[in-house]
Amino acid sequence: MERVCNLNFCTGCSACFSCCPVQSITMQEDKRGFIKPKIDQTTCIDCGLCVKICPVNNKLKLEEPKKVYAGWSNEIKEQELSSSGGLATEISRQVLKHGGIVYGASFKDNCTVEHIRIEHANQLEEIRGSKYVQSNIGKTYKECKKDLLDKFQVLFIGTPCQIAGLKNYLRKPYSNLLTIDIICHGVPSQKMLKEFVYSKTKILSPIQVSFRSSGQFPYLFAIKSNNKILYKSILFSNDNIYNSYYDAFLRCISFRNSCYSCPYAKKERVGDLTLGDFWGLGDEIPFNENRKNKGVSLVLINSEKGLLFIKKYEDAFALFERTIQEAIKKNAQLRKPSIKNIEVKIFNGLYPFLSFNSTIKLINFYRKLSYYLKVIYFKSKALLNKIIK
Repeated sequence: MERVCNLNFCTGCSACFSCCPVQSITMQEDKRGFIKPKIDQTTCIDCGLCVKICPVNNKLKLEEPKKVYAGWSNEIKEQELSSSGGLATEISRQVLKHGGIVYGASFKDNCTVEHIRIEHANQLEEIRGSKYVQSNIGKTYKECKKDLLDKFQVLFIGTPCQIAGLKNYLRKPYSNLLTIDIICHGVPSQKMLKEFVYSKTKILSPIQVSFRSSGQFPYLFAIKSNNKILYKSILFSNDNIYNSYYDAFLRCISFRNSCYSCPYAKKERVGDLTLGDFWGLGDEIPFNENRKNKGVSLVLINSEKGLLFIKKYEDAFALFERTIQEAIKKNAQLRKPSIKNIEVKIFNGLYPFLSFNSTIKLINFYRKLSYYLKVIYFKSKALLNKIIK
């Protein structure tokens, strides 16, 4: 087998790596740091299983949301620790409390992000919070399948492409599996994150990275070592320290190629539940203003399984029914993928030949130059029109 799929559309979900019966597939970084499958031709037996399981080749049926809610955890402490209501953690807590297993993305001390398996509530801190970078699935699909066969209730949280990879890898539905897909704008690579972190700290271990902290001292991005903050970008501050990594993420410049043609960036979803920030909540249909400032989750319930779970543990959540129109109006990723504009093409052409920070600086220069040239053009045009008249 020469390739699993067209690598321009590969999401790095690792389903092919997980299913290979002779371990001929490894996930390796490309020049920009995105993981993609590489097949060892000397050991491959050409069974074709990787091609059949790959979600790029075999797309899953997506489901229209059955219910739409704005909500948050009823645990006050969880609300304080979360930037958007804490529902993902609260759902995880309910699964663990009743003897289940949870899989989610975790930041490690060496500035890597990987999916891990947890089975105790005191491990929830490891998967709490936003991660604006692609996580490595590793062997968690295999571990998840073993847990399902052992009759554990399993919750798997990931990006839509990771949930699609898991479902195709499993090859059949499991009644004891609950999946949550996160509303995803696109993913930068871990190489980019590490390069940015190192530019600010000159170390990569021990390092902890936090995105979007809430509470008394909120920030957009923080780098910590041994519980000491080495660098942070402050949320909504006039003296905000410029953060090239966050800037590139918000402008959708640094994503992998497949993100710009994402088949999951629509209101139809792949997970039993979908979670994200409820942007635009209350803009047209009134909602509690005080609550909005504390962070509110958007919850899409996409399957009967998801609906039954939420009903079963409804006392743990505060949920308020809303409309799908309100949900998608300010959540662009529920309508279409991020746009691959000229700045994306410049980024892909320059990085990694230049450093990450230098590449973003050049793009910012291009952006400013384009703006001033447009201003000069329109002012000159207006002046010429006056002269002609």
